[in-house]
Amino acid sequence: MDLEAPPFEEYASVLTEHFQRWTPEDRYVSLHVEKKIACNWKIAMEAFIESYHAIQTHPQILSFTGGDNSQYDVFGDHLSRTITAQGIPNPGQADRYSVQESVEAMTGPGGFERAQN
Repeated sequence: MDLEAPPFEEYASVLTEHFQRWTPEDRYVSLHVEKKIACNWKIAMEAFIESYHAIQTHPQILSFTGGDNSQYDVFGDHLSRTITAQGIPNPGQADRYSVQESVEAMTGPGGFERAQN
């Protein structure tokens, strides 16, 4: 451990600024899900910091995830975020799905299978 390291709040000040408007003490948690992955944490993080891979590896989400239009922001050396629209089809597949099919695929059990038929 680096005893000379700055406090997290200082190191990631941009991150804490982005979350100031939300009050975690006022939220309700209905479910907590945790998954332990046997890998280096950097490998796990890499899997979630971009949307480009979704077309090949997650085709089931293309009817309700606009991954092609994801926004990527980089704040300094060690902090970034990805914003991906949900509830709309991926632009490359937009002509294949109606708004209703996108909603059903995102919210209903078996919705994606219905959207494919």
